[in-house]
Amino acid sequence: MKKKPLFLRRLCALIGAAAVAAGAGFSLSFCDPDGSFSVAAADLEVTSDYLFIYKKTDGAVTIVRYNKTFPEITIPSEIDGCPVEQIGERAFYSRSDITSVTLPDSLRTIGQEAFSHCTSLTTLTLPGSVQTIGQEAFSGCTSLTTLTLPESVNTMEDGAFSECTALTSVTIPEGVTGIGNSAFSSCGRLTSVTFPETLTTIGYLSFSDCTSLTSLVLPENVTFVGDFAFSGCSGLTSITFPGHLKSIGTYTFNACTSLTSLSLPDNLETVGTHAFEKCTELRDVSVSSQTHLDATSFSQCPLVRITARGAALPAESSAPAAVSAPSRPAPAQEETDNASSLQPFLLPLLIAVLLAGAAAVAVLIRKQKKPDV
Repeated sequence: MKKKPLFLRRLCALIGAAAVAAGAGFSLSFCDPDGSFSVAAADLEVTSDYLFIYKKTDGAVTIVRYNKTFPEITIPSEIDGCPVEQIGERAFYSRSDITSVTLPDSLRTIGQEAFSHCTSLTTLTLPGSVQTIGQEAFSGCTSLTTLTLPESVNTMEDGAFSECTALTSVTIPEGVTGIGNSAFSSCGRLTSVTFPETLTTIGYLSFSDCTSLTSLVLPENVTFVGDFAFSGCSGLTSITFPGHLKSIGTYTFNACTSLTSLSLPDNLETVGTHAFEKCTELRDVSVSSQTHLDATSFSQCPLVRITARGAALPAESSAPAAVSAPSRPAPAQEETDNASSLQPFLLPLLIAVLLAGAAAVAVLIRKQKKPDV
């Protein structure tokens, strides 16, 4: 759909304001870069300076669109006497002219793709009132460098900060229990992540392809790390796993090509298929007796040693790994092993004894038959 000129969209906004004043019931269409949306004029009010298109629901304001091109935006805490509680879906989508946004203390929810692909956005201050960050709310904000989330945040949906390629550090606040799928995927310059102690799950693809991430300390309460969560983190050299970790998913640390050693926790129950596949420098792994390893868990790794600590490893593994056994077998086991090692020689020895005995008997028989001289 062809994009309408800016003046035409502003004219629509003015008509909408007049329609509200007149009580008209028609709909207006405002054009997005990739399409359009419609909203009833009776649901709209326009601010006096026409900065925002917004709607009021149950006495609270949702910002629907931004109508100006000012690079620095301050969203007020109230409009028309009502608190601004929500930034609506795609409200600032793909606005490459915006460099900074100050959000009000009244804000509770940032909607789906609200600031997605704001490629010039460098400064973002989230107030302590925000509870929910919607799906892909800030995805593709390629100039955003640092992020500190307030302690009020308890929900961070899928892809919230994915492809923020300039982001270098993230602090996730206490109270967050789960990180959504792809939340920080493809943040190629991310070097530091601070996790809260309340965290229990890390979702699918959540930090995949964060190639500058070098170390990882997972909080003690994390029990599950999802599929592909840290796949492609090629700069990762060390991982500290929590004692409560129960499961590592499929391809979770696939292609972490700088890892050289691992110590998996005692309570870990399962390591998924291909979990550490293509970790091309991984040579030493220590794993608990409680852990089930799939035959492909360490495929295409040049392992020198897996210290099983009594664990039963897969019968077949595509990894060229040697397993270090306990320091010395029990005496009964040692005797069994020695007997087993002699079995190939017992049959030939028995045959040789029988043949020698038969030869001796034959000689005696010949002597007895020989006549006396």
